[in-house]
Amino acid sequence: MISENIEYRRKLQPHERRHFRAPNSIIPIIVRVKGDVNKNQLKAAITEIQKRHILLRVKVEVDQANTAWFTTENVDEIPIKIIERTSDDHWISICSKESKIPFDYFNRPPIRIILLYSEEISDLILFCHHMFSDGMSVAYLSRDFMEVLGNPKKKLKILPPPPLLNMENIPDDISVNVVIQKFIQRINKKWRKEEIIFNQDDFLSVFNAYWEHNTHKIQTIELSEKQTEELIQKCRNEKVTVNSVLFSAFLKAQYQSKGMIKPEKQKAGIGVDVRNYLVNPAGESFGFYAAGVIDDFKYIKNIDFWDFTRRLHEKIAKKLSKKEFFQNLLRFSLLEQSIHDALMMKTYGNLVKPDDSNYEKLSMFSQRKDAISSMVKKLGTMYFGFVLSNLGRLDFPRLYGDLELDRLLIFPPTGPTNETTIFAVTVCGKLTIVLSYIEHVIDSSTMKKLMVTFFHCLISQ
Repeated sequence: MISENIEYRRKLQPHERRHFRAPNSIIPIIVRVKGDVNKNQLKAAITEIQKRHILLRVKVEVDQANTAWFTTENVDEIPIKIIERTSDDHWISICSKESKIPFDYFNRPPIRIILLYSEEISDLILFCHHMFSDGMSVAYLSRDFMEVLGNPKKKLKILPPPPLLNMENIPDDISVNVVIQKFIQRINKKWRKEEIIFNQDDFLSVFNAYWEHNTHKIQTIELSEKQTEELIQKCRNEKVTVNSVLFSAFLKAQYQSKGMIKPEKQKAGIGVDVRNYLVNPAGESFGFYAAGVIDDFKYIKNIDFWDFTRRLHEKIAKKLSKKEFFQNLLRFSLLEQSIHDALMMKTYGNLVKPDDSNYEKLSMFSQRKDAISSMVKKLGTMYFGFVLSNLGRLDFPRLYGDLELDRLLIFPPTGPTNETTIFAVTVCGKLTIVLSYIEHVIDSSTMKKLMVTFFHCLISQ
């Protein structure tokens, strides 16, 4: 067991730096709690949980070499808000509002906490920045909060500093193709000659412009325990996973609701939790241990749903190899660190309005032809029909003292090149699915039609 007062300082890893200047890298989790949450215990609960997870005690610092660091030196408290809960969907408007507020991560940990309180049922919302967290981490964090809120005298086990997701901790048999390595080396060499450093003022200009231009929306599916168990049992009988069914059901829903953008095929992404594939596994550590794989998928009409799902299941199983998802991570790790910031400025700098003080710098850079222009162009044309992350069934207790964990809702970050981003998790026997999308990418009327078909596929096959 380590001391809670340990000093901690390390560089942001490349996959973390990718999200450092991203305007939409926020992962809220909504912890639905039955019972009367002690509002006065919330601050003490945060203190106890910060002892367990050292990353909840860090802020970000950027040195003169433009290297970003996590450090525990002179860190302010995590901000807390307590708001009277007015409805079951109150959390949606709160998430919409809070997403448009940048984190004060140069002074505080990149997390904010809001309790939507009522005596019977409350929603504890944990807003975490993606540069230091992922879906599984916020799920574990929600359970830790339940442990301490339900048992105020409980002392959590203090975890060691989380293992790094870096070259030294990735299996030895994983490497990047030599041709790709040389291509990235050429980009780095060219970038060093034309490098531009971006600061927090530049980021805030892009952040505000992004949220003024993009309206994120949410749709949810909340299965009952009975519906969830029936779906799981059906998957067992058909020899597929819930993950594969979610994938095939959404492909079918897209096709039937609007014919899809490319009816013959589309790109889709699958999120992967890599924490236990590492040489030094991360276990329940709080950190960023997510990766993904991408492929083309197509919906096959005039075929039995379960036959289609089995075909899809086999294809997904082949794609979800450690070689595939670790290689995607490693490619970004080879880039110069300032490129990660520049990619965000290049992608969204054109949204900044002329009356912004940083308009000239950001507008000119977004249009400049340079080493990373082709990367941005390729990323911009890589349109995803959807991205799916499913944490699966988590074995969390239902009861914590006088409190009951009802369900978790994880609001996935999305972007203009994702038509829909989906996050699913099963706790206490209930599958909950949250879909996020941007209004001008897919309109809400189309999405509502899609959701009806998606839900029907899950419960009626």
